[in-house]
This record gives sequence, C-alpha cells and structure tokens, in this order.
Amino acid sequence: MKQYLLGVINMETDKYEHILHVEKPNKYKCIGCGDELILRKGEKLFQNFVHKNLVSCGYFKTPTQDQLLSDAKMFLQRLIETNLVTIYKQCSICKFKNRVDLPVFDETTSISMNYGKGKNFMDLVYLDSNNNIICGFEVYDGEPKKIRKTQYPYYQINMLELIYRITRSFATNKIELNCNFKIICASCEQYV
Repeated sequence: MKQYLLGVINMETDKYEHILHVEKPNKYKCIGCGDELILRKGEKLFQNFVHKNLVSCGYFKTPTQDQLLSDAKMFLQRLIETNLVTIYKQCSICKFKNRVDLPVFDETTSISMNYGKGKNFMDLVYLDSNNNIICGFEVYDGEPKKIRKTQYPYYQINMLELIYRITRSFATNKIELNCNFKIICASCEQYV
C-alpha cells in the first residue's frame, strides 16, 4: 500500500498545509471529512494525523483518485503562494534540467484553482494584479494530457511528484517539480 504525503486544513487560517510543514500547537481538520485531527509527531515514526473522533474516513489510508488530485492541486497552490517551488523542463537532446523562472508571488498576484471551462480549463492559474493569466498548471495522473496552444505558458506536473516522491533542494529549501514538456536548451539548439 502506498503512503501518500497528504495535507490538511489549518483550522485557524483555513488554509491548506502539507504534512511536511505542520506544527504541533496548530489545530487541523481533515480535507476528506472535515473532522478535527490530532498530529502525531513521534521520534520513531514519521509524523502523521489521526482523527480526533473515531470516524470511518479513509482520506489518509485509502484516498480516492479525486482526493489525491485535489490534494496535489492545493499543495501546488500553497507552494506557489509561499514561493517554495521550482519548475524544471528537460532538454530532449542532452537531458539536462532547465529551471523555469516563475514570478515571485506577492500581494499583487493570486492563484485561482479550477479556472475556465472546456478546452480552456486549467487546474491552477497564476494571475497578475489585473487578473491576467501569467501562467497555468495542469496536474495529471497516469498519462499526461495532450499539449495544447494557449496564450500563456503552462506546465504539466505529475500528481505523484507532489504527493508521493517529493524532491527538495537542500540549497534553496524549495520543492523541485518537473514539467512534462520537453524543450531544446540553448546549448543544444546549434545541433538542431
């Protein structure tokens, strides 16, 4: 059975917090059922949550695919809002990872989840002060979606990178995510 690294809602701020960033004095509620949780932070086992009242919620042990996708989107939104994410695109020739420069999130920008409809739908969009889209994000499970044309850059992120195998840079303390889209880097352009 896979152990996913899922988040919770901070009851004081009503914001998503990932299991890696929770603190003992705070109170949390379950995203799946809304009940209050107890944070167990032991020396032997990795920190985890249990429901304060014995309820039959399977959010942490057997989450549904929709719950996993929803958690991944909320985690990505929180990472962007706290400037704790770095996105990389891999060169299809040399396989080198190239960092994408996301704008710094501040009080003039915002993130909107589940934006648009139909073929214009995006899981997350990064908006400027005039609500213009800076860039978009698609979170996928299984096979990536077809690449489509947009008027702004967008990135496809694998759900499992967000909730199962998290890579953190020790130098920057940021979470590193790989975009599914391949590029040809400046060094390799001369060979094409």
